[in-house]
Amino acid sequence: MFDLIDALLFDDDFVQLWEPQYDAIAHDEAEYQSLVQAVRKDVDSIGAIREATLRRILEWKSARTKGHVHWWNYGLYIETVRDCLSMHGDDRLDAICKLPGVRERVGSTILHFIYPDTYPIFDIRTLEALRYLGADLGKSFSVNNYYRFREYLISTQVVLNRWTLRELDRAIFAFHKRSPEIFGATLGNGRRAQSTTHPYYCPRSGA
Repeated sequence: MFDLIDALLFDDDFVQLWEPQYDAIAHDEAEYQSLVQAVRKDVDSIGAIREATLRRILEWKSARTKGHVHWWNYGLYIETVRDCLSMHGDDRLDAICKLPGVRERVGSTILHFIYPDTYPIFDIRTLEALRYLGADLGKSFSVNNYYRFREYLISTQVVLNRWTLRELDRAIFAFHKRSPEIFGATLGNGRRAQSTTHPYYCPRSGA
């Protein structure tokens, strides 16, 4: 468990502005929702995540990670996920990150699909955006930094309770992606991304 943080980094208007823009950027929501259902079925039936489902999760999050997973010893992954289901919440990420090929960002993603309402996905864009919005977070992708990152997002969701954790994540991701004026985003070919026609949200000015 953790203490809620009394520091609202953004408000309902922020989510209303940015969350709908996510689908024009990522085009992955259908697969996300399908994975939530697939993981739920796996956990309900075998108490773990099937290999085929984990392959889909990694393809969705970070396809290159698949080359580092020890698929020939997948029983270890099943055993670890089963252990996580019986663990105290603050121990789960540490445990899952001991698996070959799984670090904090991928580990948080696996846990998110098991617990979509309590484990946000640790992502560079989300982390950078929260830091910009005033979160007292480090730059590292460490387990300790993740738990602080998680505290900020869960605390915000408790206040902005009309939105799910996924919807908050979508809004923050879109804010970062559509704000090259702030984050210096570039396109795949190295050109700078074009500015959005929407005013970017600046908590320091209230704009």
